[in-house]
Amino acid sequence: MKNRLPMLEYVDQLYPSTRLDNVLIVACQHILETTVDLFDVIISKGVKPENVFLIGKCYSTSLEVYEQLRERKINVSPLSIAYDSYESFDEQFKSYIKDFFDEIKQEVDFEGFNKIIVLDDGGGLILYVNSILENFNNFVAIEQTASGYEKLKDAKLNFPVINVAKSQAKLQIESPFIAEVIVRKLKRYIESIGLAEPKIVVVGQGAIGRNLYEFLEKEFRTIKYDIVTHAHPFPGEYEKDIQEFDVIIGATGSQMLKENDLKKLKTGAVLVSASSSDREFPVAHLRKLIKKDCNCHADIYVNDIHIANSGFPINFDGSRNSVSAEKIQFTRSLLLAGVLEGCSNKNLKNEIIDLDEFIQDKIVLEFEKCDRKVLPFARGN
Repeated sequence: MKNRLPMLEYVDQLYPSTRLDNVLIVACQHILETTVDLFDVIISKGVKPENVFLIGKCYSTSLEVYEQLRERKINVSPLSIAYDSYESFDEQFKSYIKDFFDEIKQEVDFEGFNKIIVLDDGGGLILYVNSILENFNNFVAIEQTASGYEKLKDAKLNFPVINVAKSQAKLQIESPFIAEVIVRKLKRYIESIGLAEPKIVVVGQGAIGRNLYEFLEKEFRTIKYDIVTHAHPFPGEYEKDIQEFDVIIGATGSQMLKENDLKKLKTGAVLVSASSSDREFPVAHLRKLIKKDCNCHADIYVNDIHIANSGFPINFDGSRNSVSAEKIQFTRSLLLAGVLEGCSNKNLKNEIIDLDEFIQDKIVLEFEKCDRKVLPFARGN
């Protein structure tokens, strides 16, 4: 099998009797190189390529990988590369998800499949499917992100949702890998605009924000602010002191600044997203002040504000990989475990279900054997 990563092969072997011959996959995923690896394994387990429907997000879609998946006869939605710089991406993507799934619903007989797996990144696809489906007992979903979990945790679910997003294995091991990439790209960006000795604030101290702060404080004057506990080392709220900082990093998973707050920023301030979409800052408002641009990776300077990567997460730049394949294969292996668990476990309830801890532990131990140089770094955070 071409491009198969060791961790995916290992998880495949954990479910030797699980076949996916009559399974439909409906997925929202980053269209990156390791997504091809993941779907290669899923197809090798019996899923027909024409029974895989995939939508990506413009900011995390590699055009090369997009074409590669289409060559494999996987149904990749052209909405994966759609982008309107004058609109917030979350609003755009809601309509994309609706159009994507409504088209599948017209084409596919759901009752003809043993299982329909909804593999999501961000919770939007699961929420939409959940809102329009009734009387189907062959759906199982897998959620990958913490922001998706937050959307789903209070919903009345019509099918089981396997929670990869909040698995301890993912939180402990994946987060430092992502933070490392963000820091590397941030340093390159700071250098490109000639910003010397910046004062940085990291807003949001979840798994990603915490690791970002720990990396950055070693090299820069860095302050952290947690929006849940309101823990911070300076007086007042961060919005009131925002003019003190050269670089504002949003790692909250929600909008951390309002339009009125933009007037308080220091001249030449840099806004950097370290979460999802373009929701950390009101960047759609700022993008409307300049010529419309179809490139969601453009760096913007408007109203004396630098906006890295058009306000999208700086770790995604359109290349084939964000985090290296050797590291991110860990996350892909958890997703594969979620898919295989969803197809093999007959006793799942219509609720959010943690990924099996025994399986998580086995994946962690195997990852340590696969790359001993990677995991000790992650465990140290």
